[in-house]
Amino acid sequence: MWLPPIPWAQTLCSVEIRDVGSMLPYNLEYSKSCSDVHLRITGKNDLHSLDEQILDFNNLMDLKQLSMIKCPPLESKHFQMLTSLVSLWLSYGSCSIVPSGGEGEAKWQLPVEYLCIESCDANGKELSELISHFPKLQSFYILDCKKITRVGVMLEEQEEASNRWSPSCSAVTMDGVQAVCHEWQIAVEEDEEKLDDGLLIFPAHVCDSLRDMLINCCPEMSLVPFPILNYKAGGVCGVVGGRGGLQALHHLESLRIDGCPKFLSAYEASFSSSFPILPEIPQPSWCGGHGNPGAPLKPRLSHPVSHHKLWI
Repeated sequence: MWLPPIPWAQTLCSVEIRDVGSMLPYNLEYSKSCSDVHLRITGKNDLHSLDEQILDFNNLMDLKQLSMIKCPPLESKHFQMLTSLVSLWLSYGSCSIVPSGGEGEAKWQLPVEYLCIESCDANGKELSELISHFPKLQSFYILDCKKITRVGVMLEEQEEASNRWSPSCSAVTMDGVQAVCHEWQIAVEEDEEKLDDGLLIFPAHVCDSLRDMLINCCPEMSLVPFPILNYKAGGVCGVVGGRGGLQALHHLESLRIDGCPKFLSAYEASFSSSFPILPEIPQPSWCGGHGNPGAPLKPRLSHPVSHHKLWI
């Protein structure tokens, strides 16, 4: 190859390559300063991989910002070398992670705080896997992702992993709830591959780290309607150690949801207004209800948290 992998030396401060042939991405911009290291890559149709022929991952350990547009996914062995990565933007491409041979069950994590997924051809399962590697995630933006059909939060397990929803649960007494329990029955077992591929699950660590979330133009996305199971407080039945609305995101400061007409569809169809959807927001200001145009959207809120902004 006429050009060595980028950056080929730690002393390299700036590279900009654009439309130079089929062996490289359409556009590649690398910049390094005293306070920041940024890499922006725009791919093309005949770019099938981003490997050691294009990028020198050994010299990208100080990379802080990565933007990938129309790019193939990275292998996990390359991803986990980006040990300083703080900001990740994936657009018009894939957000899946290609497994590397021989990595076994090793769990790796990156210090990513900002994640933006825009117009990606990814399902909920792939995005859930990506987020699971970011324990410090503070800002999450998802825009125009049509394969994400449901969203929920995974809580720390309170019971044995084999516990599950039961439509006959005696705590379920509200009209219409039993039917929804049966329809949305999810077992927290070893058969994770049976989960709906469209289901985006926020891992438990996100409950403590996430501060800012934007969901925009995801027309098929709906909120998993289960409340949090709380036997000690005599609460209603829920998914044990599982998913229950967004109420567990108790450190959110800003929440914006726009262009998601089905987001509250499960609540509108089957639940009464007494079911909590979001954490309590002191003196909330409701800016609009895209799920039911023209009607006020005022779900019951619970659990005081540090919300500052809410837009639905």
